Amino acid sequence: MPGFGRGEKLHTKGCFQFAGTTNDGSQIQIRARGQEGTERFDLVIDGEVARTFTTASGDYQTFTYTHSATVTPADIRVQFINNQYNPAQGVDANLEVDIFSVDGKACQTESPTVYSTGTWKPADGITPGFRESETLHVNGYFQFSDASYLVDTDADGDGEWSDVEPLGLIPIHAIVLPDGKVFSFGTTALEMQSAEFIYSIYDPETGVEVILPNTTDTDIFCSNMSLDPITGSVMIFGGDARGEGGPVNGPVNDVLVFDYTDMTIRDATQGEMEYDRWYGSSMTLPNGEIMGLGGTGGGEDIPEVFNATTGWRTLTGVNMNINYCYPKMWVTSNGSVVVMSNSGSIYRINTAGTGSALQIGTAGVPHSNTSPGVMYDVDKIAFVGTIAKIYVGDLSFTNPTFTAVAVVLSARRDGGMSMLPDGRVIITGGSTQFNVLGTAVYATEIWDPAINEVEVVEDIELGRLYHSTHLLLPNGTIWAAGGGAPGPLTNLNAEFNAPSYLYNADGTLADRPMITAAPSNVNNSDRFTINVDNANAVDRITAVCSDALTHAVNSDNRFVELNFTVIDGDTIEVTTLGANIMVPGTWMLFALDANGTPSDAAMLGVAMANVIDMPHLLG
Repeated sequence: MPGFGRGEKLHTKGCFQFAGTTNDGSQIQIRARGQEGTERFDLVIDGEVARTFTTASGDYQTFTYTHSATVTPADIRVQFINNQYNPAQGVDANLEVDIFSVDGKACQTESPTVYSTGTWKPADGITPGFRESETLHVNGYFQFSDASYLVDTDADGDGEWSDVEPLGLIPIHAIVLPDGKVFSFGTTALEMQSAEFIYSIYDPETGVEVILPNTTDTDIFCSNMSLDPITGSVMIFGGDARGEGGPVNGPVNDVLVFDYTDMTIRDATQGEMEYDRWYGSSMTLPNGEIMGLGGTGGGEDIPEVFNATTGWRTLTGVNMNINYCYPKMWVTSNGSVVVMSNSGSIYRINTAGTGSALQIGTAGVPHSNTSPGVMYDVDKIAFVGTIAKIYVGDLSFTNPTFTAVAVVLSARRDGGMSMLPDGRVIITGGSTQFNVLGTAVYATEIWDPAINEVEVVEDIELGRLYHSTHLLLPNGTIWAAGGGAPGPLTNLNAEFNAPSYLYNADGTLADRPMITAAPSNVNNSDRFTINVDNANAVDRITAVCSDALTHAVNSDNRFVELNFTVIDGDTIEVTTLGANIMVPGTWMLFALDANGTPSDAAMLGVAMANVIDMPHLLG
């Protein structure tokens, strides 16, 4: 019968007549498939069925609908309507919904913000709730939310930046926690310098942030932090004296503990550091201890080592001459620590007992303490020099030297270098001149160490200058946030980059490998198994140590390639590395396919306290 049939098939000779007027409503796309190929589902908008679709088996299909008005994901449900189950005849109809998008903003159906009434799980059967699954096993629906920041189309093949997302403070300091959330602090809610009053927890999976009070009397502005493997908590070292009535930008020797399992902050019970430190660095050692170095306060040249069980010891045997300001340092494969001072002097430290140090050379190339750097392979570091070149060096050499291997757009002062799951390095933010907005770098660059080529990709929206933070998140996207206090911009916000590896060649979102099960904790030089959706499609297993960045310093961040063996169709055996290379702490474990598309990470605690998978933050 002629008319508005709300169908997508012509069953006899006939035609579709399309309207000639412009529709300013929302475009909705659903990528789905059926296990039997006969599954049908309704697209429900504001409680009304807008369109009914029929799936096919095999590859995902993209179903498109343009609504007459503007809607958001929270207005929409996908409802499975013709479930069939007859095991005697081998019939088991299930609807799989991979991705859902509204006006270019995509949501993964397994997101913890998606509510399901038709998903079965072994533990509790069919139970309505936030099931983190893309399958409806019986008639029921997915209810979406407005949380996602993933852009659904990469039109130019160079990745996509999200919209600017608001935050409750400027995240001058940020760390990826063992449960995948981001802990940050640095300013008040009114953009003023001070971390005495509040801190932030942000959940990348839901887009929800909570702001909580700092109940201690320590202003942790311009401190540093590292994850303590022994307790699993975040240790914060030093800060600003104003919290205790001292001078602004004066140092303190306070030590605080942030416990991600209850999101509280408190004074450490192991005592304070011997030296006050403001602008100091910290990093995890192979034995699970944490070393602090630098900062104003009189002890910038003298390292201190924290042990959660025995407390502090000062490395009085170390004799160095470095600049106080956030020195860069890395653990090497022989267990020593290499430190690069702002002046270019390079020292190798033995942290055993009271410690010792030997100057092993100078950088010999133009660099600054504000130059971002990263350990991109075992013993191999890279940093952006002050004349806009990438320099690399091998710290396993007795006397390391540095060589320019690539040219970049800018010196990237106070920008970020973050490891990607595929072993490349993404370079974001920064400026040519210190904190000058007119010299801000908006273009994003990706350096490939395998071929020493730099690709210029999509621009970021805002300048990310002094006091900005740059992190790899467990979902494979990049956090670029903050900047300001002081600054030409006061960025109480973040942007998220989805690199091109998350998209197909035609710009659509790629099907990603999926780690369906992994242990929460393993040891160094350990063998363990993970489950994946298709083991034969996994081409690489990599791991990236969770970021903890401030002031362009990210001492613990490093990348490793892991050996693995396919056991069967969904099981892979993986081998970790020794503690000098895979330092104790939280690592993001990725499975990559032959196209370089990574899975979401499994958060893997290596030689550390049990990793607790805490509930997601929901608005």
